[in-house]
Amino acid sequence: MLPIIAIIKNSGRAEALPEIVSRGSCPWRGNDLLRDARLLVLKTIEGSTAEERGDWGVMQEKFAPT
Repeated sequence: MLPIIAIIKNSGRAEALPEIVSRGSCPWRGNDLLRDARLLVLKTIEGSTAEERGDWGVMQEKFAPT
């Protein structure tokens, strides 16, 4: 799974809800789980500092499963 996010350069905010791309079959497509995942990505991005958003390694850590 890969979140795709358009971020406004001047403000650092997400332009819209992220898209989530997956490979292979995705039986939950169209389900609330996909919407919840998109909202979680958006919440994580908006809760990050501008410095964190510019550091791919930090953002990967924030999204890594625990």
